[in-house]
Amino acid sequence: MNALDSLFPMDMREEESLLLQVVMMTYPSVNNHLFPFVLRRILILHFDNTYLFQRRLLSLGDEIDLRDIKPTHLMCSWDTLREIDKRIPHREKAVSFLGKGDYHYATYLFLERLDLPFVLVVLDNHLDGRETFEGYISCGSWLREATGLPHLRRVVLITPQIHAEKKDGKIFEVRAHQSDKILSLTENYPIYLSIDKDVLDKSHLNTNWDQGNLTFKNISRIIRLFPPGKIMGVDICGEPEGLSLYEHTRSEEINLRLLRLILSSRAPGKATLPTAA
Repeated sequence: MNALDSLFPMDMREEESLLLQVVMMTYPSVNNHLFPFVLRRILILHFDNTYLFQRRLLSLGDEIDLRDIKPTHLMCSWDTLREIDKRIPHREKAVSFLGKGDYHYATYLFLERLDLPFVLVVLDNHLDGRETFEGYISCGSWLREATGLPHLRRVVLITPQIHAEKKDGKIFEVRAHQSDKILSLTENYPIYLSIDKDVLDKSHLNTNWDQGNLTFKNISRIIRLFPPGKIMGVDICGEPEGLSLYEHTRSEEINLRLLRLILSSRAPGKATLPTAA
C-alpha cells in the first residue's frame, strides 16, 4: 500500500455500493444492471489534474479530458469555449464537476443547452458578473453573460457576502437562511443549480479563492427545498489549489456527500429510466 492508498480507506466498490443504495431508493424499479445508466449523469471535467487526487469520485463518473485545450485557466475565448462544448456530451439532468473555481465559466455551456424557461440558482461567495476582455468569457464574467440567455428568467444568487457591485436586473441576491425568499424566486420554473464550494467556511475546505462561512448543512437544506423533478441539472466547482492530499481528500468527501444528496429522492428528481430487457 502506498501513501496515496492510505488516504482512501474506503474501497471504491463500497462507495459505489453506497450510491447504489441511494439510487435504489430514488428509482425503486431500477435493476442493478441499470445502475451505470444513472451514473452516466455524472460528468467530471479535467481542465487540469485536480481530480486525479479523487479516485473514488473518478470511479463514479464519465471523465472528459480537456487538458489539451489551451488557454483555459481563469478565462478562454469564445472560440475555445465552443471547442470545449464539442467535447462535453449532452446528458439529461447531468451532475457535472468543473474543477477549481477558475473554471466556473463552463457553467455557461450547460445553461445554453437548456431549451425551456428556467431559474439559475447559484451558491457562490462571489458575484461573477464583471466585464472581461472582448471576445472572452471568464470565471468572473460568466454570470453576466448568462443573463443574456433567452430561456433564463432570473438568477438567485445565494451568497454569504453583500456585493456592492451593480447587478443585472435578473440577479437577486439572497442569504442561505431566507428559505421563503428562495422558494418565491424559484416558483413556477425548473431550476439549474450551480455550486461553488468557496461558499463554505474554511473549517470544511480550503479553496483557492476567498471563502464564505456556510456549512455543509446550509447547502444541504437549500438543495432539499426543491421538490423532485425541479432541478434540471447541477454543476459543482471550488476544488483546492496545490498538492495537499489532506485538502483534496476533504474536497472529495464533500463532493461525494453532495452527489449522494443530489441523487437522493429529493433532487434532481426522478428521471425516466429504460425498461429492463
